[in-house]
Amino acid sequence: DTTTAAWTRSDDAGERLLVFHQADRQLVTLHDARSGSVLATLTDPSTDRGADAGFLSDGRIAIVTGEGDHSLLRVCRRDGTEERRLQLGNGWGLLGGEPTPGRLYLGLRSAPSKSRTVLVDLDQGSILRSEEGLFQASAAHQRRPRSALPPRPRPGTPGAALFVSDDGELVHLDPTTGARTVVLGGKGGD
Repeated sequence: DTTTAAWTRSDDAGERLLVFHQADRQLVTLHDARSGSVLATLTDPSTDRGADAGFLSDGRIAIVTGEGDHSLLRVCRRDGTEERRLQLGNGWGLLGGEPTPGRLYLGLRSAPSKSRTVLVDLDQGSILRSEEGLFQASAAHQRRPRSALPPRPRPGTPGAALFVSDDGELVHLDPTTGARTVVLGGKGGD
């Protein structure tokens, strides 16, 4: 069985690469960016359904995969060894933004128009908040888990807290209070 590298993501320093191999199921590996050597295999194509992975602002790696009909978040150390895991619930998932260090939004979609976003405390391995009807704006066009990976917003920027509602509104979600502010669309919007 041959796999090919379909996508890559680099850490901010350009020292490590996440390579997404496209086959029957996605395989994600961690590589040294200079030598190309494999540092770790981050997913198991025999059990994981789809995958999204990215480098966190502190250098750790977040991986969201599917297991059965639900998604699982894994947080790995810089070398790719698993630190913790967290069940996210039904639907396929995509990584969102980091509104603050140690907190990560993840989008879950169980149908093209049924979305949910969870805010996770990465250090505690717990879901802080679940928001029905929202999906991160950077990936709102994603209707299938196997589409090309969207870019992730930079940590701490306004884009890390922008979402699209199931009704098509662009929404800012306050990571502290959960307050929603419609930025575009909706009643009286553009």
